[in-house]
Order: sequence, then structure tokens, then C-alpha cells
Amino acid sequence: MKKRIIKSKKNKSFIILGIVTVAIIVYGIFFNGHFVYFTTGVPSGNVMRAENENISEMAANIFLSDEKSLYEQVADDEVFTKSIGNVSIDDYLKSNVESRLSRIATLNLYAQKHGISLSHVKNNEIAIAANAYYQALTDEQKKAIGADVSKLEDLFRQYAIADEVADILYSKSDYEVSADEARVISVQYITADSKEKIEEASSKLLSGKNFSDVALEYNGNSDYTVEMKRGQFDKAFEDAAYALSSGQTSGIVESQGRFYIIKCSSDNEQAKTDANLVLLREQRKNEYFESQFAKFENNIFVEVNNGIWKKKSVQGATSLPVRFESFYEQYLK
Repeated sequence: MKKRIIKSKKNKSFIILGIVTVAIIVYGIFFNGHFVYFTTGVPSGNVMRAENENISEMAANIFLSDEKSLYEQVADDEVFTKSIGNVSIDDYLKSNVESRLSRIATLNLYAQKHGISLSHVKNNEIAIAANAYYQALTDEQKKAIGADVSKLEDLFRQYAIADEVADILYSKSDYEVSADEARVISVQYITADSKEKIEEASSKLLSGKNFSDVALEYNGNSDYTVEMKRGQFDKAFEDAAYALSSGQTSGIVESQGRFYIIKCSSDNEQAKTDANLVLLREQRKNEYFESQFAKFENNIFVEVNNGIWKKKSVQGATSLPVRFESFYEQYLK
């Protein structure tokens, strides 16, 4: 009855997939569905470039530090030594940072090619944000990550331009979602593996027996209540459940080789429906963004400076007292 679902949390923070090919080949691997080459041909002091759009080593240091701080909040330092399958947690998180940096570079290249720039006001805000970030660091931290105000201004500007491009592409999308599409409901169900058994359960309900008592009898140890969103369950079960109003009970429903009787506890969990509406709109916006930007991004060579990048790790990143995105949100949103 229930589908296995992998939920993906996408947002406009540019953690959204995105490494493509490069110009000077040293060796290559597959990453996020694209073939990626690593090179030492990137200009000194930079870790990555997309054509003439460079990402500084300082930017990599800052994003690695941010990734480290996120995980240190929920786990101890040993988490970085563990693995998911054959990939270490550290390498997995490092690849997330690599993907983000690549996406920022290609979004900035898109802005160059489409004449997208920032306002005078936004550039003033960037200068203020960069100076505030710089002042929040100790001299030792500044040295460790290679920070200076000019480089920080460049990074805030790159991030702001990437944000601007995403906003423009989002604005062209049709991301409306109806209240019914987002509706979250709660149901109870009785299930059996044969029609004879479910008809027997149905007879007990018709004789006046309580629905939950019959569910406990026929479902065994299985739970008999579920909260539903559209797309999570087999269509036959979903259609029957969503056709009910609060308090109504379905007839016998066959779904994926089993038989069910469904009772609707609530045909609209309003607070959860409202939250799901926001989530679905964001998903639809991101799907549109990905479909549109992929047409551009898949034709861009991205070079990664392996001489620098292979020495980096999330665990070994400098711990900083501030997070870049927090400063960005504070000063430029």
C-alpha cells in the first residue's frame, strides 16, 4: 500500500546538484550525473572556475567551515570518520560543498552572459556585510582561511548574483498548487490479504462493532492509522481515502494485492495542509529552476583545482565563529 519515498529538501541556497565538465584534464570522475575533471589549470589562489568566473580558495574554506559547524551541532567530531557505504561522511559533505561552489560559479557565468547585475544599493550592502564578517574573525582565523575584505566582497557579490539569477528564473515559473493538491488527511484502515477476510471484517462493522477494534483484530501488530499526503500511497488506496469526508467509511478497496476498508478521521488537517502547500510550491519552483538552468549549466566546463581541493576536508576546516549564509541573510535579504 505504501510507496517507498525519498524526500529531497531543495532550496535556493544553491546546494542543488551541478558539477559539469572542464578544460584541462588530469583525471575524471562521475559526480551528480555529470563527468567531472580535476585540473591544476585554475589560476593561483582559486579552487574552481567556470570559464572566466573563479571561486577563491577562501570561499572553499568558508563553505567547508560552515558545513563542519552544521554537523558539529548535532554530532561529535567522530562523525567525519564514519562512512555511508564506501564513501566517508567527510568526502560526502565535501562533495556537497563542491557542488554548491560549482553552482555559484555557473550562476554567475549565466548572469554575465545575460546582462544581469546588482543594484548600487545591493553593492553597498555587500561592502557592509563583508566588513562585518571580516571584523567577526580573529587574526588567526583570517590567516587560516586567507580572508581579506576585498575577497569577502567578491564572495558576497557572487552569492548575491547567484541569488538574483535564481529569483529571475523562479519568477518565470508557474508554481501554483491548489489547496486540494496540498490537502493532508488522516485515516484509519482495516486490511486483509483475502477478500473473504475483508468481507468478514466488513460484516462486523455493519453489525455495529467499533472500527478501531476491528482494525486491531485484523491488522495484527500493524498500525491502523495514517496521515496522508498525495503521492505517498498506491493510487487505488489514495483515491478511495481522498474521496471520503470526515467520519465516512469506504467500501472494500483492493490495492497492491491486499484488501482495505478505510475510515476518514479528518479530511483536512488544516495546519499541516498549509505547511504542505508551502513545501509543494517550493518544490515546484525548484523543479522549474532545475529544468531551465540545466539547459545552460550542462554546456559549461567547470574546472576544479585538484592541487588545492584534494588537501581540503570538512573535518580539517577552520572552525569559525560565524556562518556565511547567516551574514548574507542578515545584511542582504
